[in-house]
Amino acid sequence: MSILAEPRRKQRLSVDPQNLHWKDDKQKLSRRLMERMGWSEGDGLGRSRQGQAGPLQLKANYSGKGLGADKLASYDSTWIGHHEDFADILNSLNKLKGQNSVEDEQKEDQVKKISLELNSKSLRRRIHYQKFVRSKDVSSYSPSDRSAVIGMGLSRIRPGDSKKMESSRKVEPRNDGVYSSDSKTTVSTLSVNEYFAVKMAALKAKTEQTVDETKVDFLVLFCINAQFPKNFHSKVRFHRLRILMTSTSTMKTMLHVVAQLRWISMH
Repeated sequence: MSILAEPRRKQRLSVDPQNLHWKDDKQKLSRRLMERMGWSEGDGLGRSRQGQAGPLQLKANYSGKGLGADKLASYDSTWIGHHEDFADILNSLNKLKGQNSVEDEQKEDQVKKISLELNSKSLRRRIHYQKFVRSKDVSSYSPSDRSAVIGMGLSRIRPGDSKKMESSRKVEPRNDGVYSSDSKTTVSTLSVNEYFAVKMAALKAKTEQTVDETKVDFLVLFCINAQFPKNFHSKVRFHRLRILMTSTSTMKTMLHVVAQLRWISMH
């Protein structure tokens, strides 16, 4: 069996691994200040010099216990007490949370209602437009304004709004004992279908009247082109046609005007 060589490891050793040069230095400022306050070599720190006199040392904790644990006590005799203490701490925290829940909600509401204008002013990488930012700041809107913008809750009348509406509508009594109000109420006997049927009939009649007038104008133009001679002046024809189209409302008037224009063109 061959003997294996030990793996090589590089180690760095300092000149003073125990820091004896600093420990034996009697001229350092911290040592002189402590000696003025009554400390001497070999004494511990603290008011009555009850502290540890030696330097701090590292110790490995292989037991897995935390700081301050009693190494001599058994785990079975202490875990119940620890559990009860932890439960008491949780109960006290829950009581404090219940008392401060209302205050926390108010603080959260205040944090949420941070003005958008202040945030815009704090940002230096962009230009602050005051009117634009103020119009976009929803935190300054009232609940009724928010419902009007979003479009929710418009059909529901709140108690405060109903009181305002009742107070705005004041009923004043008259001399004869009858109460009168400024509000006017109009009651329609037509249904929705009947209302739109009447509107459509009126619109249809108006459209037919426009079509009839257009037909009359085209007929007049045809009669003018047929009755006037070709050598008739174009400006005179346009002028007579303009008078004819603006003044004709019935077929009789149109024929009468055409006869007059024909007589004018012949003489």
